[in-house]
Order: sequence, then C-alpha cells, then structure tokens
Amino acid sequence: MAAEQNAQALDSAFYQSADTFFSGQAGTALTYDDLTLATLYSDILPRNASLDTDLAEGLTLHIPMVSADMDTVTESRMAIGMALNGGLGLIHYNMAEKQQLKEVSRVKNHIHGLIQEPITVAPDQTVGEVLERIDAKSYSFSTFPVVDNNQKLVGLLSGNVIKPRYASKPITDALVPRDQAPRPLCAGWRLLRHRAAGIFRHGPGETVPVSQG
Repeated sequence: MAAEQNAQALDSAFYQSADTFFSGQAGTALTYDDLTLATLYSDILPRNASLDTDLAEGLTLHIPMVSADMDTVTESRMAIGMALNGGLGLIHYNMAEKQQLKEVSRVKNHIHGLIQEPITVAPDQTVGEVLERIDAKSYSFSTFPVVDNNQKLVGLLSGNVIKPRYASKPITDALVPRDQAPRPLCAGWRLLRHRAAGIFRHGPGETVPVSQG
C-alpha cells in the first residue's frame, strides 16, 4: 500500500496534464528530449482507430504526418514515400523553377505497381503528339495504354516506337493490339492484382495491360 502511494506521488511529480505542464513552462524553449508523453487507458482498440485527417477541402490524409518543405528534408523521394504511406510531403522551393516542376512531376507520375488511372492516348493521335506531351509533362515513362472513345483498351503504345523518326506515324499504326500485348489480363480486381504481382515478381520491368472488360 505504501509502495503504491509512493509510486502515485512519484508519477504526480513528473507526469502532468498538458494544460498544467505547458502553462507552467510559458516562455521556456523545449525540445523533443525534454518531454515524455504518457498514454492513458483506453477502451478503443488500434484496429478501430482512424487517423484520417482533413488537411484541406478535398484533401484527406490517412495518417496525420506532413514532412517539412526544407531542402534537407523533402524532395521527390521523400514526398513519394510520404504519399505511399498515407501522409504528405511538401517539396521545398530552394531550387530553380524548372527543377521544382521536375520534382513535382516525379511525384505525380511515380509508378508503384498497379496504376488504376493511367495516362492514356487515343488511336487517332500521332507519335509526334505523344512526344510533345512527354516533353511538356516531363514524363519519366514512354509506354501508354491506347483507349478508344468509350475508354476501352485497344492496345499498347510501346516506348520502342516513340521516337522522333516516327513522329508522323498514327498511333493506330504503331500500337501493339490488345490481343498481342504481353500477357493481357482480364478478371476481377482481386484476381488481377494477384496475377499481376506474380508476373512482376518473375519479370520485373514488364508492362502488363489490365482490363475489367
């Protein structure tokens, strides 16, 4: 009993509520090593907890973590890592405008496996138009799904033909038809993801067209 009372007295000397602690430290600069956060009992299980946070209108983060816009902290690599884990990376602007655009483009066009909203081209375009788009958007890839007016996959435009010497060639004459594309997949999303993952494990770097119809 005495030991329990001593423990409670010790806790009260070192552990205080946030309101009590910070009001008593007004005017004092504190760093990470100066604080220890003590958790309290909770009936909420981790699997039932949601960390989703509305950062701005139309922008929800799955984890409330944002990396600082400092040149020693966040460029495209950090921003991609933050995004893949549910957070947000603010790319710093201590660089030329052209480099800023390049860093942002790397994040927006990062390829992480199954791309559910790919950048597509139309059969009636030319290879030259695709080359202009790649240059304007600074894309780091050169293989595109080709879809018709109904957004149905008709084939793949390979990077092998996206060359200046083929600039005048219509995409409809340059594409690989859907039935000849490498290992086309068509099934439900769960099966698609499982089959595509197996293909990538055995043939890294391969482009696999995925369609639900």
